[in-house]
Amino acid sequence: LLYSLKTNFNLLFKLKKILKNKKIDVTIGFMPTPNVVTVAASKLIGIPCIISERNNPANYNLPFFWKYSRKYIYRFTNLLVVQTDLIKNSCAKIVSTKKITILPNPIAVELTNKRSKKEKKENIVLSVGRLNKQKNQKMLVESFAEANNKNWKLYIVGDFDDIGAPFLGKGMPPFDYYSRINTSLETLPDSLTESIVFTGKLEQSELNKMYNAADLFVSFSVHNDEDFGMSPIEALA
Repeated sequence: LLYSLKTNFNLLFKLKKILKNKKIDVTIGFMPTPNVVTVAASKLIGIPCIISERNNPANYNLPFFWKYSRKYIYRFTNLLVVQTDLIKNSCAKIVSTKKITILPNPIAVELTNKRSKKEKKENIVLSVGRLNKQKNQKMLVESFAEANNKNWKLYIVGDFDDIGAPFLGKGMPPFDYYSRINTSLETLPDSLTESIVFTGKLEQSELNKMYNAADLFVSFSVHNDEDFGMSPIEALA
C-alpha cells in the first residue's frame, strides 16, 4: 500500500510538472485511476479538465484508496463525459449532474459507407473486441462448442489484453486470459477447433468485410459495465 501511494503521488507531481512546463490549456482523462490523477494535477495548477467514464462505475471493484479518491476528487472536474443515462445516474452520486454530459459512441463513416446488404451472408458467428475477461470470449468459445453446429464458424476479432481485469477486481498476470482460452480449446475435438478462428486485430477494410459476411454478431461482455460498446453499434450500422 505504501509503495502504491508513493508511486501514484510521484506520478501526480510529475504530471503536474509536465502540464505546467508545456503550458497545457486543458486536460482529458479516461478510466478511473488516470481520471483521479488528471483531475488532481489539473486543479493544482488551475487549468480545466474533462474526464470520461466508459463503463458503469457501480460495477467496478476498485481498491479502497481509488474508490475513496474517485468519490472525493471527481467532484472537482469541469466536465464528466459518459455514454448512457444509466452511467450518468450512477455518477450523479459523486458529481453534480450539471457537470455530466452524455456523449454516445460515434460510428465511423469509413465503416458505414462500406456496409452492404447485397452481399451474401455466410454461416459466421462474429465477435469483435479486446480479448480479455471483461469481454468474456472464453464463454463464447465454450458456448459455440456446446452448440456444435458443424456448418458454422466462429470468428473472434481482436488482440489479447488484460486491461479490464483490475476494474473487475481480478489481479491477473499478463497473458492469463490467453492461457485460459487455450485451455478451453485444448478440450475440444479438432473438428471444432478448426471452426474457431482468432484473426487478431484487423485493418478497417478487413473488418468491414467481416461485418458484411457474418450472419450473426454476438457480445458476451460481463458485469453489465458496458452499457453500449463500440462493436455492437458497428454491427448494427
